Amino acid sequence: IYVFEPVEEYFNIIRSKFSGNSMIKVYNFGLSDKDEMIDISLVDNSSSIYLTEGKKERISLKSAANFIKDEGLTSIDLLKSNIEGGEFPVLQDLIKANLVQNIKNIQVQFHSFIPNSIKMREDIHIELNKTHHTTYNYYFVWENWELDR
Repeated sequence: IYVFEPVEEYFNIIRSKFSGNSMIKVYNFGLSDKDEMIDISLVDNSSSIYLTEGKKERISLKSAANFIKDEGLTSIDLLKSNIEGGEFPVLQDLIKANLVQNIKNIQVQFHSFIPNSIKMREDIHIELNKTHHTTYNYYFVWENWELDR
């Protein structure tokens, strides 16, 4: 299990919780479509790089595609993404790099407060339909895409 948490406070909690489990790797960065340092707005359980209110923290993001390639991951059982708008660039990066076909299940919560979210979600659906099918889809709540076999 790979866990990505860019917010230092939450990273420390997760790292401490799983410190005795060698099957869980915790990283102090988030995934995106490129490597960058960026500010995140800390707003309870809705912290996001796309919000402007709240306390700010500088975080590190890394390309999801590059991470998967660098780690030599050829098969992923589940990619679960609830990252307050960051799901769009992550999935776009994985689609562009032709890596979605290596992911058996993609469970994603799309967020509608992102500009052009409806169009971006539709575009991602078009691409995912080439390799996956939906097993459930609750509009802008949760959806799951299973790899066609």
